[in-house]
Amino acid sequence: MLSNVGDAIPHNWEARQWVAMGDPVFKIRDIIKRENIAVFSSNCSLYGSLSEKVSSTLLSMVPTIETYSIDESFLNLGEFREREVESLARDLRDRVQRWVGIPTCVGIASTKTLAKVANFIAKKRPGYGGVCDLRSAAV
Repeated sequence: MLSNVGDAIPHNWEARQWVAMGDPVFKIRDIIKRENIAVFSSNCSLYGSLSEKVSSTLLSMVPTIETYSIDESFLNLGEFREREVESLARDLRDRVQRWVGIPTCVGIASTKTLAKVANFIAKKRPGYGGVCDLRSAAV
């Protein structure tokens, strides 16, 4: 679990059983102690720096990105041929790993909502190799 400005951000299933996202840490101190939940401080400047590095890495291969949050972006891949998109996504993922040193997953779909679903699948199912393309899926 990560403590962020006094709010809990549980990062694993075990902590999520006891702690909800955004719980004020001062209200759950007893739970933290009783369940032996590890608490860490956030490093916002490091996260911001990594986010900027990821964005500039993405921009080195794709002309337009929309930053959605500190750890999520949407890329407009309309300029690329349809059969090139999944390969590009794998190259982007590889470049971020090499240049920034952090793992990523990519979800490809016709809408932002479906892209988020695809990203979730890419994260949770190892068989996808970190990239899930839902463009041809029947929804």
